[in-house]
This record gives sequence, C-alpha cells and structure tokens, in this order.
Amino acid sequence: MFEIRVADGAPAANKRLADIALPAGSLVVSGDDGNRIARPDTTLDPGKRYVVAVEPAVTEEVMNLFRG
Repeated sequence: MFEIRVADGAPAANKRLADIALPAGSLVVSGDDGNRIARPDTTLDPGKRYVVAVEPAVTEEVMNLFRG
C-alpha cells in the first residue's frame, strides 16, 4: 500500500475510477486525507494524492497510470 500523487497529463488524470483500466491486483482506497473511501465515481484530480493498494506484480503499471 502506498500514497501516490496524480501527475498532470497522466493517463488517469481527470478520469473517474470507473473509466480507468486499473490492473487486477490494484485498488484505489481513498484520497490522502482518508476522509472518504474511493468509489467508481471518484475523479482522480491532478496534484492530489491517493492511497493505493497494489500487488507487487502490478506496481509499475499502476505508477504509470498515475505518473505517466
């Protein structure tokens, strides 16, 4: 589990979780404030951080979605 910031221009930037092809073995848990659990309608805003749970085999793929 780690916290990652969405970069401007990243593939996941400004998209709803429902519209992102997250790899199997990954899950966006919440925003960095931890006040709300991420849902399919959660939009990944550039500059914001999110808590993400990932299996080691898909870490790089998830990082590429968030950082570009």
